Amino acid sequence: MISSRKGKLARLFSPFTKLLQKTHLSPTGVTVLGFLISLLIIPFIIVFANYALGTVAILVTGFFDALDGAYARAINKVTLRGGFTDSVLDRYSDAIIIVTLIYAGLCNVIWGVVALVGSLLVSYSRARVEAYGIKHFLVGFAERPVRLLMLAAALLLEGYYPKALNYMIIALAIMTQLTVLQRIIYAKDVLEE
Repeated sequence: MISSRKGKLARLFSPFTKLLQKTHLSPTGVTVLGFLISLLIIPFIIVFANYALGTVAILVTGFFDALDGAYARAINKVTLRGGFTDSVLDRYSDAIIIVTLIYAGLCNVIWGVVALVGSLLVSYSRARVEAYGIKHFLVGFAERPVRLLMLAAALLLEGYYPKALNYMIIALAIMTQLTVLQRIIYAKDVLEE
């Protein structure tokens, strides 16, 4: 199932990876570019209060997050250093997005912090289990693409339905904690074997 998804993603991103090959940008460069795009949410939300542009920033960040790996595989430059850089910058990006939403007063502070901690722990729990040699540890439903889509959808709706983002942050907080709990239970069984 994972390999078929990678095959579909490779076909989907093929035009973009071909275009990137012409620029000679490295996969890590694509990762950094995606991170820099995530920084745009700060002025878009805090300075301009433009939810549409904030939504675009989140979606483009998610797109680059998927593109960097597809690009690395397309040009046979998948490296441990690149994967590490991608993972770290993704965590910074997640934090920047949620902290910006909290600072802008678009969600309850406590729920925002719980969602942020949950988002970081979803990724951390996967990294810890994979460090023990268990590959493709995709237990749970609050993976990063889902989280970014949820935030983007809620931010877009916020202009029409005030508090939409606050409700989505609450849902995200619960979903991420449940995913971490699922991973703890699953990891316990797998690691005991």
